[in-house]
Amino acid sequence: MKQAHRNWILTLLLAILFSTGQAQETLPYIADGLLDSTHIETLGLKASPAVTTVTIFSPTDETMHYANGVVMTAFKNTLFCMWQCSQTDEDAPETSVVMSKSTDEGHTWSSPVVIAAANDSCYYTSGGWISTTDTLVAFINTWPKRGYFTGHDRGKQSRELEPSLYQRHDSTLVMIFRDQAGSYGCCFDKAILLRAGSSDLQPQRYPGKAKTLGYSYPKSMVHHGKLYIAYATNKEDVEYTTVDLNTLESLNSSADNLN
Repeated sequence: MKQAHRNWILTLLLAILFSTGQAQETLPYIADGLLDSTHIETLGLKASPAVTTVTIFSPTDETMHYANGVVMTAFKNTLFCMWQCSQTDEDAPETSVVMSKSTDEGHTWSSPVVIAAANDSCYYTSGGWISTTDTLVAFINTWPKRGYFTGHDRGKQSRELEPSLYQRHDSTLVMIFRDQAGSYGCCFDKAILLRAGSSDLQPQRYPGKAKTLGYSYPKSMVHHGKLYIAYATNKEDVEYTTVDLNTLESLNSSADNLN
């Protein structure tokens, strides 16, 4: 019999949904009544005083105006954040990867520095982090400016998107995909609002191709008793939101956080 466990997922409205039930051999689903779709800015959830949002980078006339793919990690008492940037548009030829860091638990952040600069043959997007006791490794996705990927329809399968690959020391090529149709999940029956629309969403200052409004591609980590959720706002501001894990544990019912 499968053991009860707690899982977390995020919506693009930036609300945490999590489960206290048993895993099931089915697609993940949200409990009836947990979210109220008639409240388009909050889904019926109310803000929590335990939630804090920090801005790492905001564009100016002198900087790149596009940012996305924000990923954070903690290593040796330092917080690191990477993201991809370009002048105006998504997947532009000049797309590069930059990094910023904080040595004071996120109160202040360094100016971004380039860790993978686009060149004549390819551009780069952020791929995440992995670390050992002594080494922090940044994964970078490489996109050739010539060539393309091909695929074939093989019927009902999981939907792998956004492929990237790397080569091991033994010359083995490893390709990684984003899976859009996994088959294992559970019922998410509790939620807490992190960011809302309307007055909580700052205006977009610099329009560009595929620069959608809202909170894009949230990614999370746990550090020093807090859940960190990093994301791009309006695909130009680099931000993260934290919530104390004790706050999440204290939610005894879905009604605790509904309007």
